Amino acid sequence: MSATDEHDGQASHSRLPEYFVIAERSLAICRSYEPQIVIDSDHPQRVHAAAFFAKLLRDADAALLLLKLGMVSQARSMLRVAIECEIILAKCCKSPEFCEAYRIVAEQERLRLLKGIRRINPGDFNEVKDVINEEMVNKLADALRGAPEKKLEQWASEVGMGTLYQTGYRLYSADVHSGVRCLQHFLTYDQSGIPSEINWRPAEIDCRVELTEVSRVALNGLSLAGNLFGLTHDEAFKQHVADHHRLEELVEQ
Repeated sequence: MSATDEHDGQASHSRLPEYFVIAERSLAICRSYEPQIVIDSDHPQRVHAAAFFAKLLRDADAALLLLKLGMVSQARSMLRVAIECEIILAKCCKSPEFCEAYRIVAEQERLRLLKGIRRINPGDFNEVKDVINEEMVNKLADALRGAPEKKLEQWASEVGMGTLYQTGYRLYSADVHSGVRCLQHFLTYDQSGIPSEINWRPAEIDCRVELTEVSRVALNGLSLAGNLFGLTHDEAFKQHVADHHRLEELVEQ
């Protein structure tokens, strides 16, 4: 990390102390419940849900770290990853049979990978291609024929997260896919609105939305996992949630 990046991150952190505190506190609270989330291999739904929740927290951790460094676009990319994990966690917690569907999705992704490797130019990755023979690919394709594909938007709708998918998930997708909304931060415009210079280190001062999203993702993940594992909350937790909602409302004003 360069001195400039470090300075930008510290400046961003000092400008929005309350919002950084709420995000850090939400993650710390979620971590405090880890000892209560105990899995049993005889209950695959809980095994998957716990793993999804663990990944969601690391995604949120990564987004917060990037925000501290002033890397807001990259934080949005991680938030999009976290929201996808949140939707999958919700689907897992709601549907015990989802584990089998998730296994099929993983096999479909493996099939696409195998097909992709076999399409690589002749002479490249020959040793790998020898292992991934056509018979193997065809056998997997036959086994998956007719199986439903992964449809995140449909899953989101089924667990009551359709609005989240159409708003936060789609908005943050611009940073994942380097869309116009993201790219404009990396340009400087003159008075006529024409790009005049490259902005190598965008300094986005207001990242309150992203910080409250880190907090929301973590708390909602805890709520989803908590319902499945029978977790209970004290008054201090309820007060923290109220503080989170207060900051969310301030951002929306």
